[in-house]
Amino acid sequence: MLGWDVTDFGLGEYGKTGLLLFTIRNGNYHKSDNKKTYAEKIMFVKKKQITPTHFHWRKMEDIINRGGGVLCIQVWKSDKMV
Repeated sequence: MLGWDVTDFGLGEYGKTGLLLFTIRNGNYHKSDNKKTYAEKIMFVKKKQITPTHFHWRKMEDIINRGGGVLCIQVWKSDKMV
């Protein structure tokens, strides 16, 4: 799961809801020989373009905002993992 991806999240409106993503490192908790949980990704979003909310129970990601855009993040408490 390394490389690049262009997605509209199945909505057919890339200009409104889309993401250009380069995955440099993508840990896999379920892989028995390498249980790294860190992901390193470069994401490109156009002005006024949004990306849907998502989260991972067992993965850490660094988010670096460059280029002068406004990064909006909402953080909330989730229920315990089952």
